[in-house]
Amino acid sequence: MMDDSPAHWAILIGNDFYEDAPLRGCVNDINLVKKYLEGEKSIIHIDVLVASIPDATTSATHRPVEEPESWPTLQNVILSLRRVTEKASSRDFVYIHYSGHGVTNKGEPEMFNSNKDTGDVALVLFDDTGCSYLEGQELASLLKDMADKGLFVTLVLDCCFSGGFVRKTLRKEPGIRSLPYKSALGTSSQTAGTNNAIDQSKQLLRDAQVRPQWLINPKNYTVFSACGPHETAEELTFSNGQKYGALTIFLVFALNQLRRAGTEVTHDSLYRQLCINFHISWPRQTPMRYGNSNLSFFGKLKSGRSMKFFPVFMVPNDNTLQIGAGEVHGVCEGDEYAVYPFNSSEDGLDFEDLRVFTAKVETTHTLTSDLVSIEPISTIGSVKTPWKARLIKSLSSWKVPICINVGPVDAESWLEAAQHRRYLSIAMDGIEGQEALFNVVPNDENEYQILNQSKGAIASLPKVNAKSDDALTRVMDILEHVATFKYFANIDNRLPSIPFERSFKVRLHDKAGKELGLQGLIEVGEDDELCLTIENLSDDTIYLSVFDLGPSWQIDNLLSQLGGGGFKVLPPKGEVCTGREEVKWGMCVPDSFKSRNMFQCDDILKVFVTRRPSSFAPLLLPSIPGATRSHQQSSRGTRSPLNRFLSGLSAGNRGEGDISDEAWSTQSFIIQTTSKSN
Repeated sequence: MMDDSPAHWAILIGNDFYEDAPLRGCVNDINLVKKYLEGEKSIIHIDVLVASIPDATTSATHRPVEEPESWPTLQNVILSLRRVTEKASSRDFVYIHYSGHGVTNKGEPEMFNSNKDTGDVALVLFDDTGCSYLEGQELASLLKDMADKGLFVTLVLDCCFSGGFVRKTLRKEPGIRSLPYKSALGTSSQTAGTNNAIDQSKQLLRDAQVRPQWLINPKNYTVFSACGPHETAEELTFSNGQKYGALTIFLVFALNQLRRAGTEVTHDSLYRQLCINFHISWPRQTPMRYGNSNLSFFGKLKSGRSMKFFPVFMVPNDNTLQIGAGEVHGVCEGDEYAVYPFNSSEDGLDFEDLRVFTAKVETTHTLTSDLVSIEPISTIGSVKTPWKARLIKSLSSWKVPICINVGPVDAESWLEAAQHRRYLSIAMDGIEGQEALFNVVPNDENEYQILNQSKGAIASLPKVNAKSDDALTRVMDILEHVATFKYFANIDNRLPSIPFERSFKVRLHDKAGKELGLQGLIEVGEDDELCLTIENLSDDTIYLSVFDLGPSWQIDNLLSQLGGGGFKVLPPKGEVCTGREEVKWGMCVPDSFKSRNMFQCDDILKVFVTRRPSSFAPLLLPSIPGATRSHQQSSRGTRSPLNRFLSGLSAGNRGEGDISDEAWSTQSFIIQTTSKSN
């Protein structure tokens, strides 16, 4: 019988041999990763290309220790990538790991797919004459060939692309994995037999600016890189004198934890674990992720349940327990969280059995909060690795008022069910002094139906069979989903930092450059292209997150959806970076609307700008099945009852003082799309 299980392939590339700026940890990285992969249960076809620095006593010090066919030359790397693409079958898994120098060249506006805002990137490979470049565009083309064949690709880049930063500060410290760009060196576009650059006829992306220009077709790949464009990837020196790349060592550490526990997590959960490890032990780097977050490392597609977890970690030096969520995420003092090991299963097993301890929020900050353990106290000091947590009790005062009209018999059950649901304020006989935003009533078909504040039908929300065993749970799930959507839509910093507000500029405009953000309701046609431009006017790095609150009650991270990471890093204007970024996308009316003769829908585009990165992943929402939320049904008026409950939301940044690391800002744009079929 033929084995239909997918095959696994790995291409490991490490280069220490640089004449001008030699490294000492890249080959160590590859050896470490190779050792991990060889411990996998499945057979992995591993291709290793490395260049080690010879010992000083060796006569041939002008060349790497390895044989030429194993050197990480431009030709060898491209041949290896193509060989795997040719031999692998659809749904096989490919892991590519690069450790070495990276480089950034100023983008060329006249060149196809060049990134004029953040520069064009390249990997610095070994060459007999010194080194050569595998350009980002060429790497993208090679990855696209893999993705088009149906391969699932994980690419790890333990290097940095901050060549402009190095040139600017003249840093030449050993162990920094970036180099200044040298135009005279050989590049992949000059190598015979390569694709030169991405074929324009194959480039169908409307959102070309939403991620690094060389990343394409996000469905089948995930990329982890060592740091943001404003940072440098450095090597860590251990007590035995061995050097390793920070991303590699933290990645392998996390993967070994997962292997010992026998569990798989999504790339998104793995990435957030890496961020916490860096934050605790090496805060000078912020790793980045791009592509499909629901893949797992050398495993199957995951459901993404881990998106409901926030990271929990111990703050270095002061032993404060913190959760990676704060006021912006709706956390308030007194909230309770169940805390689990990072490597606990995400396959829907009994979470109660996996819980390590329960913690309560003691103090909230803008993007983080301090926790105290409820029980057992001794657990915190005994566990040294980060955890993840999910909310089990919310004391938030920002709740959606809901009236339940199901009769007095079941009132206690409904009230009990609502106690552990976020953003819900339930009353059985109306809410005194204010109007309910939603009403739950039984209809003539013995179904529970959710009505709007005027007690009109909401066609976008499904009805629930009142006789089904899980009717109460299903109604509560829908109410909590809609309430979370409403909360997120109404988040606003009502006491912003004025200096921070002046440090950037956000514009929403159409393809012709006409500014749209000045009007209340933005009316566009289907397939119209919109562009969000943000400009960094400061001397510091800022972080951008963009969310689409869609017509089926879903909240999507627009950057992740289009292949980018959960946030965009925007360094200040410099030699390579322009200090600005564009996010482009097209609008459409869902087919589910058109099938019901509904040809208009609303989206809310919500933009967050922060002084440091933060994850909103646990607040993201899928579509409600069967939802068709037209503009007449959306109840989004700025004077809705919910606004009164959110009026107290604020951050710790006020007045004209200095800009704090906790500074944040948000802007919202309501976009109404009309189908051409109308």
